[in-house]
Amino acid sequence: IELESAVLNLRCDQCHVNQPSRFLHPPLHQGVSYPDRMTSSRSIYLGDKIKKMTLPQDELKKEHTVLFIDDDKEIAEGMAEQMLIEYKRDEPFKRRRKLNTIVVNSGEVAVETAKRNYQINLVITDMRMPGIGGGETLRRIRGIIPGITGIVVSAYSDPEDKQQALDAGAKAYINKPYDKKELWEVIKKHLS
Repeated sequence: IELESAVLNLRCDQCHVNQPSRFLHPPLHQGVSYPDRMTSSRSIYLGDKIKKMTLPQDELKKEHTVLFIDDDKEIAEGMAEQMLIEYKRDEPFKRRRKLNTIVVNSGEVAVETAKRNYQINLVITDMRMPGIGGGETLRRIRGIIPGITGIVVSAYSDPEDKQQALDAGAKAYINKPYDKKELWEVIKKHLS
């Protein structure tokens, strides 16, 4: 029973149990979002025996992490807070998915954060920031977490900025001031 409880808490679909120590070894999926790999059961390999465990339906709720980047701390925190409010209001989305947020205030910190948090699914970034700008930040994060989606939210509507953002892999470019409901719809679309 203790073993089954431990397996249910693992963030993997399969685990291998070392019989002498009964230590659980989950496979590593570096750079791959775990919820995207999740199935309705987990397999436990006990030497030559395989036991399949079916998970309760609430265990299958997908978890998403959104990284908010803006050199103005209040803007970054405000945007993250607004999106959490929109998430809580969106009952159909909330029933199926969990939303986590991380807020940072520079491109450099964002890149370091991505190195430690492979579970980040989406980056929301300002374009013009001191040090590393939004486009280069997104490009570097995509080098760490391939396939991650980026959205730029900027006060500037310069065509060069937009092109740089798209070249870096941004899927949307939204001008400030933004409509929070519209931004939430864009975020939801890219998380779904």
